[in-house]
Amino acid sequence: MFRKTHSSDKHPSGELRKEFGNLPIKAKNRLVLLLKTYPRQCFAGMLISLMLSAMLAFVIPINHRTEQTNNPRQLMNEIKNLGSGMTDEVRSLFKIQVELKRMAELKKDVESIMDKDPLDAGDSLFLENALRQLENYNHLNPADDED
Repeated sequence: MFRKTHSSDKHPSGELRKEFGNLPIKAKNRLVLLLKTYPRQCFAGMLISLMLSAMLAFVIPINHRTEQTNNPRQLMNEIKNLGSGMTDEVRSLFKIQVELKRMAELKKDVESIMDKDPLDAGDSLFLENALRQLENYNHLNPADDED
């Protein structure tokens, strides 16, 4: 699949001749015949197309230039908001890290209480609240996921 296939023909014109036959030669001969038969008309057509393209270049506006901001306040606002996307991402990563730490601590506390044999009312109340919080962490919002 990755092997190079060697061609016996060194020039691509041979492959083109195989593909198109004598069509390029016929087209060249007809073009030469046309230019020899009507030289002034071909020259005039060339000049007309050149002038037409020059006129269209000045008449049709092409907006390749970006809009320049002359207002310094707008420029400063753009500079301030330049890194806001990255800071939001870093801030969300730190929030995720804090929540993961809190979830790990909660899980560890739940496991330690579950290892106790006699459970009192405070332990059961803590377990109910901890299990609710862990369920809230497990129910992820699909809109928060990035694709």
